[in-house]
Amino acid sequence: MNITHLLSLILLTLLTLNTSCSAQEHTKSSAEKQISHQQFFNAEKLVDNQIATYIRNIHEDKNENLWFGTNGKGVAHFNDDSITYFSNEEGFGGQQITGMTEDAERNIWFATNQGVVKYDWSVNSNGTKSFTNFTSKEYFNNNHFWSIFSDSKRYVWAGAGNGVFRYNGNKWESFELPYAKDATATNLLTGVTVWSISEDKAGNLWFGTSGNGAI
Repeated sequence: MNITHLLSLILLTLLTLNTSCSAQEHTKSSAEKQISHQQFFNAEKLVDNQIATYIRNIHEDKNENLWFGTNGKGVAHFNDDSITYFSNEEGFGGQQITGMTEDAERNIWFATNQGVVKYDWSVNSNGTKSFTNFTSKEYFNNNHFWSIFSDSKRYVWAGAGNGVFRYNGNKWESFELPYAKDATATNLLTGVTVWSISEDKAGNLWFGTSGNGAI
């Protein structure tokens, strides 16, 4: 065998080995993705490979994980590998999630059908999930909540069936809005129900209502 044939044989062997290794790596990568995919869809509350039939809102937290507010299964937390649900059974005060917001400390607040819930990073630093529940019965006269917003002055606003409540860091209090016309207030949907809350560049707060327009 001359030197040319020997070099050709060596080159062919190297190419064969490289192709084989690449195929194994590709197979491994595909298998890892499939395992992750299976873990994601392995939660008991998943139906038809969906987090929930109705997703009302989505929030990405400081760890780049996602929170999905469902219409009846509480909140679902996705950490890029698996999904976990939190509702009444897990100590989360709500089944229907109608709003999410993040405050200056990056804590997450949830508006729910049972009140307001806070996820405080300072008490969840060990990786476990626990929540502070401000229940409708105890704090809000049995109100159903539809919106929530954290403003630049560190207040948290929660829009309810009969108006809006404000949290100053220590307590919740009812906040009177200048409604354009009278409306009978109940704990579900009326002309004073606050659907949405936002803040403009000048620091003014805006409230979208169910029958009194924008305030």
